[in-house]
Amino acid sequence: MRPLFVFLAFSVAGLGQISTSGANSGYLPFDALKDKVTALAAEAPERVKLVTLGTSAGGRPMLALEIGTAPGKQAVLVGANIVGYHNAGSQAALDLAERLAKNPALTATRGYYILPALNPDAHDVMFGPLRYRRSGNGGPLDRDRDGSTGEDGPNDLNGDGRITEMRLPDPAGAMIIDPNDPRVMIPAGAATSGRYRVLIEGSDNDGDGLLNEDGVGGERPDLNFPHQWMAGNPEAGAYPGSTPEARAVMEYVLARRNIALAVIYGPANTLLAPATTATAGADDGYFAKLAALYKQNLLPAGFSQQRVGAPSVAGGLRNWLYHHFGVMAVELDIWGIPPRAASSGPAPEEPITIERLEKMSNEEFLALGEPRIAAYLKQIKAPGMVSAKMLIDNVKSGRLNPARMAQMMRSMGLKAPPAPVAGTNGAAAPTGAAGVAGDTMAYLDREAPSAFTAWTPVVLPDGARAEVGGVEPFAAIAPPQEILTKATAAHSAAVLAMAGELPRITITEVQATPAGDGVWKVKAQVANTQMLPTHPHRGAGAQHHLPVRLALYLGGAATAAPEHRTVSSDNLCLDEAPLSAEWTVRARKGTRITVAATSSNAGQDRREIELR
Repeated sequence: MRPLFVFLAFSVAGLGQISTSGANSGYLPFDALKDKVTALAAEAPERVKLVTLGTSAGGRPMLALEIGTAPGKQAVLVGANIVGYHNAGSQAALDLAERLAKNPALTATRGYYILPALNPDAHDVMFGPLRYRRSGNGGPLDRDRDGSTGEDGPNDLNGDGRITEMRLPDPAGAMIIDPNDPRVMIPAGAATSGRYRVLIEGSDNDGDGLLNEDGVGGERPDLNFPHQWMAGNPEAGAYPGSTPEARAVMEYVLARRNIALAVIYGPANTLLAPATTATAGADDGYFAKLAALYKQNLLPAGFSQQRVGAPSVAGGLRNWLYHHFGVMAVELDIWGIPPRAASSGPAPEEPITIERLEKMSNEEFLALGEPRIAAYLKQIKAPGMVSAKMLIDNVKSGRLNPARMAQMMRSMGLKAPPAPVAGTNGAAAPTGAAGVAGDTMAYLDREAPSAFTAWTPVVLPDGARAEVGGVEPFAAIAPPQEILTKATAAHSAAVLAMAGELPRITITEVQATPAGDGVWKVKAQVANTQMLPTHPHRGAGAQHHLPVRLALYLGGAATAAPEHRTVSSDNLCLDEAPLSAEWTVRARKGTRITVAATSSNAGQDRREIELR
């Protein structure tokens, strides 16, 4: 039931020459993916472990590759395709897993948990005879509360093997045809005629007067996490964690406090504007640094840094990881349709306004030329006696200047009408030719014309007339193999670069100064020497990770004051003060003491000194 405008706005990845039969090249169905990860684990059993973290509602295993991990060893979590139709994310996760499995040096200081297919029940819809997007798992769900499940899903009304969209004329509809591109539907705004309802392609299979309200598939794991969980939405689940998929992921993650960074491959991209600062708050600076690292790795692959990324959804995995589990977490969409290149022609002319006239010199006014001045006079409905030639002659002779001209226009009440608003009757602004929707259509026109189904008249079983058409379901999220290979490689490089900036605690000072009579003043401090914080500011409140601790350990009969020998910090950052402690120690000369720094996800360090 999504209008095309919304569909395009949130589907910002592209596809080359598309056909229903050949669009899956480079993508693995779930069983082939399972074979792939099994083989990776068998090739390097000493470093790669394959585990099952749970079972989907449809009875499929949820798999995880643990590469170079060990208890207490810092780790990165990479999860993919919990939305069900983001198969490009699964391929990116596999690409990273292969690189890690074949190169032990990449896991020397940190491990990786790779979860390549978090919604296995929906994963294979891409490969079915009817192509459509599905996010629901394999469980039953009665969306319309009529006692039946899956009885009214989408229908392929035009027989092209894919579910697109359907527009029905409706005076109360919220959409109109974009006058600048009749393939695209845009919000109606103030328009009072030409309105449509835009729905997913299908008919009223159960005769209840509703269209496509109860399709195949159960609850959506991608909406079933606690942060901003959408109560009242049947697809979001009966309660947070009600889906076996979401529950298995949360239990798996909560048991691994050594996770220092989480990367989710899904349809959103939180490192591309404007999503970078959507919910970060005090952690904006860190996300900006991650975004810079990410964009550096897009350039060599030839991908745009300028496209817009969608924010992660409410009730989604990325938001739970950041807000509740308390770890730096991002979501990346692998690839997106690039913005159209800026025109190489002359820049559009700045419109003439009274305010602009007031600031013009005589020369600037004359440079406008007679045709533009005449058009402006017509626009403001100047009296017929006032012509462009007359104004030009008066300015040339010195009898008039632009500032005086503007003053006269104001006194006569002359001004240009406001620019037309998109969606209103009359000349509409080029919404279809601008923004994400325009980028998508321009890309498909250039690279994948077969990905758009022209609007075709259909008659529904109840006699209603409609039109079916729109963008192929996977055209904007599943690039062809050549582009996919570049995109997955770029994202593996980006994740490895981010992992290189994980927090690392280091004892930077231990000093024992004798104070006489067997007493020493001991000072120590520990700092985070890496770009990312030991805990995001949000994570400090979540308290799922142990704080960084700096502790003093004494040998022999030594004593210390204060008696409590440990200090802690919920957040150590590179650009903030280190964690410091000071103790008074009474001991014999030659006694050895130890200062140790520990954390659950940022490593550990220790120093031993002799009191002299």
